[in-house]
Amino acid sequence: FYDIDPERQRRCGYEGKLPRWSFKPEIAAVIFSVQPGEVTHPLHTEQGYHLFLVEEFIRAELTEEKSKEILQGMFQEWLNTEVNYMIHSETSTINTGE
Repeated sequence: FYDIDPERQRRCGYEGKLPRWSFKPEIAAVIFSVQPGEVTHPLHTEQGYHLFLVEEFIRAELTEEKSKEILQGMFQEWLNTEVNYMIHSETSTINTGE
């Protein structure tokens, strides 16, 4: 294998654990269609051609900590939306004089 990235050369191309969402959908579809231990066919991206060796698929776990983190993020997003709505509603009311 040849890699132009010196750090990745040192690691023999190993990238570590990568989540599905870190890949473009068309790349993820190929990677997740092979069995652990198999190598994908050459995939072309903007950076060139790539081969992926799938070592294992790690199932996602929804821990209590992760669940709280997700809920907090959703609440924060909702709160930001509500605050923006109220700010824009007030601005609209002030501008129209109502």
